[in-house]
Amino acid sequence: MAPSVTFAGKVALVAGGSRGIGRAVSEALAAAGARVAIGYHRDRRAASETLARVGPAQGFLVHGDVARSRDARRMVDAAWRRSKRLDILVCSAGFSQKTLWNAPLAKIRDADWERVLAVELSGPFYLARQAASRMRSGGAMVFISSSAALAGDETLLAYSGAKAGVVGLTRALARSLAPKIRVNSVAPGSIATSWIDDWKLTKKEISAIKKMTPLGRIGTPQELAAAVRFLASDEASFITGQTLIVDGGIHLQ
Repeated sequence: MAPSVTFAGKVALVAGGSRGIGRAVSEALAAAGARVAIGYHRDRRAASETLARVGPAQGFLVHGDVARSRDARRMVDAAWRRSKRLDILVCSAGFSQKTLWNAPLAKIRDADWERVLAVELSGPFYLARQAASRMRSGGAMVFISSSAALAGDETLLAYSGAKAGVVGLTRALARSLAPKIRVNSVAPGSIATSWIDDWKLTKKEISAIKKMTPLGRIGTPQELAAAVRFLASDEASFITGQTLIVDGGIHLQ
């Protein structure tokens, strides 16, 4: 079924757009008519696969590490140069490391803490700072936070802290950039992306996650993409500074 919203003529930058949630967002925005700059860091093959799914007429690749200010600036500028406009910014870039899962406070290394903050919090800040001057009036920014940020997940200390920062950044930027640009975030729970395989989760661990989720299952990237698409669209034209929780209810536990 065709999407109910349209982004015809608009340009979007999806940082972290090569895999998982970012890939689903890239596809959803392109399907609704946007031209999508697919941002990637290390995995060019995955980025090329996403581009093939989006189609060369609807997408192009931009490379960079969002944790580095100059890279974030270059990514935004590259997206803007292709069409001399930028309407939507989505930051889906993330840092996933199983050794940080259930790591006690005393065992979290400085380097891991700093890398999580750099990617998950500094990245959105760097991108927003550069994009704000490029975006047209009526533009929208959507960041990916986490329900762990709202619940205070003790098994993901560094991640929860960084993602809570994204919620605060969302609210502050919404005030700072209004009325020209709307800024919102989405807080997913457990979503079926590559982290399940990367972390080599056991059937028991997956079952435990499902049991903790009131809706009884793990979410899909497409369900997150639908929320992002809505917040970026004119259908959400009177919504800013909000964090939309899309987690099957797990934050209620």
